[in-house]
Amino acid sequence: MSCCVKVGDLEDVRYANGQLHTVRVLALDTISQPPRARVCRCDNHEIMVVQMVEMLLGSTNGWRGLYLEVQDT
Repeated sequence: MSCCVKVGDLEDVRYANGQLHTVRVLALDTISQPPRARVCRCDNHEIMVVQMVEMLLGSTNGWRGLYLEVQDT
């Protein structure tokens, strides 16, 4: 999945409670497992680190996205 996401991309981040926000990818960490990304929310400019996981909807169409998991700093 990390090969599909690039620095500068706009992606959707889905919170555990179902909220969905658009973010800009600032940096990628593809060495960690699962891969992580530093992102900036487009609405309030909050910067956070999220896990990148593939989310699939339906049996024939794949949907890629970022599932939010805030990392301790």
